[in-house]
Amino acid sequence: SPMVIVNNWYLASTEGGVNDWKIVQYDHNNIATGFAMNSICSVSCSPRMVYWPILRPTCESVDDHWFLGRILNTEEKVQKYLSYIQEYVDILANGDFFEKMYAYGNDIKTYVMDDGYNQYPTIEEYEESELGSNLQDYNTEFFPFLKILKVRLEEVMKQLEAIRDETLPLDDPYDKGASCPDWRDTSSEDYLSGSTFADDCAIPLCEEVAVCYGNNPRFCSPEGELLIEVCKPASPSCDSCFPLSRCGMGGNDDPSSRFVNSEECGPDLASCADAGACFDHRSGACAYDGKILPTECLDALTSCKVCFPYSRCGLDEEAPDIVPADTVSQGGVGESGSFVEGEECGPELALCAKEGACFIHNIGCAEDGSITLDKCNAALPFCKPCFPYSRCGLGKEVAEQPASEEEVEEGLSEDEAVVAEPASGGHLSRTTLVLWTLVLATAGLSWC
Repeated sequence: SPMVIVNNWYLASTEGGVNDWKIVQYDHNNIATGFAMNSICSVSCSPRMVYWPILRPTCESVDDHWFLGRILNTEEKVQKYLSYIQEYVDILANGDFFEKMYAYGNDIKTYVMDDGYNQYPTIEEYEESELGSNLQDYNTEFFPFLKILKVRLEEVMKQLEAIRDETLPLDDPYDKGASCPDWRDTSSEDYLSGSTFADDCAIPLCEEVAVCYGNNPRFCSPEGELLIEVCKPASPSCDSCFPLSRCGMGGNDDPSSRFVNSEECGPDLASCADAGACFDHRSGACAYDGKILPTECLDALTSCKVCFPYSRCGLDEEAPDIVPADTVSQGGVGESGSFVEGEECGPELALCAKEGACFIHNIGCAEDGSITLDKCNAALPFCKPCFPYSRCGLGKEVAEQPASEEEVEEGLSEDEAVVAEPASGGHLSRTTLVLWTLVLATAGLSWC
C-alpha cells in the first residue's frame, strides 16, 4: 500500500524500546478501495492498484517523499524492507489466514446488512462479491476486500520473484514523475502525473505548486478547476507549465479515448461515446498489455471496441496527425458535439452538456439535420443553442481557433509575460507568486 501523509499508525514498544518497536495500524476503513487510491494519489491509480510496484510504496518518486525518502535510500535498507514484505507474504500464503477471514466474513454477514456503510442490497450479493471464489471480478465498484487481497498477494509474489531473478531492478526503474505505475510495464509514458512540470515553463516558480495540478480530485476537479483556495491564484499563470494536468493544459494529446464514427461504429453504437474512459491509456482502465481492468468496462470492450481505433484496448491502430472533427468525439464530444456555453446557452441548460452524442454528425445527428436516436428527442428543442457547430443544433461553421497563450506571449517581453496582472485575475506578479508559494509549503500541501 502507498504511504502518503503518514498517519493512522503508532510506533509502539512493550519493552521500553529495546529492539521491540512495532508499527501498529488503526483506522482500517477504505483499505484497498478506489476511494482511498483516488483521494491520496490519482484517479488513475484505482483500476490498477493491485499492480502497484513494491519498490515504489509512494504515489510518485520515493526519493521525493519526505519520510520514505530518508529510509529507503540505500540498497541495504531496501533489502531489509523487502525481507519484511516476504515475511508478510509467507504469513498470508502459507497459513490459514484466508480460511479464517472467509469464515469471519460469513459470521458477520447478517450484521453487515444493518451497517450504515453497507453497499449491498442483499446478503446474497454480499456473499457473491465479498466471499465468492471468482477472482475475475475483483475489480468492481464494490472493491471486495478478500478478492483484491488475493490478487494483490499474487502480484507481490511475482515482483519478489522478479527481483530475485534480477529482471526487476532495485533502483526504482520508473520515471520520477510517474504516478502509481504498473510494475509489469517498462515504460512510464502513461503514468506521468498531472504535476509533471514542463521543461520549457516560462515561470520556474510554478514548479512549487505542482501538487495543485496532480489530477488528484482533492486539488483538481474532474472539470479542470483548482479546488484548494491557496492553489487558485496559480491559474492561469501556471497552467501552461503542466501539460498533463486537466487543470493545466488538459493532457489531451493522447488519442486513445477518442470515439470515432465509422462503418463499423455506426448510429447503433452511439452510446459507446460514453465509454471513452474505459479505453483511455491514462485513465488506468486500459492496461499496458491491451487488457481492460475494471469489471464495469468489460461489457464496453465487447461492443464498443470498434469505436476506439486508437486505443490498445480497441483496434490499436495508429492515429493520423489530423482526425476529421466531424467523426471524432473526446469523451462523447467532438466539434459537432461540442457543448458551448454563451448567451444562448446559459447555466439553466448545463445538463445539455451530457447530450453531446445526440448532436455528433452521423451518430446522433443525420445528414438532413434530424435526430436519429429516440432517446435524444427530448433534448433537441432545449439543447440546440448549446451545440452551435452541429447541423442538428445551430449549424454554424467551426470558428477559427484563437491564438494560443504561448502565441500571445511571444509578442511580450519575458518580464511582461511574468508580471502582467489583469484585475480580472490573470497573470500573477512575481511577488504574489512567491507569497502563495510560501503559504502552500507552510500548509504542508507539497506532500504527495
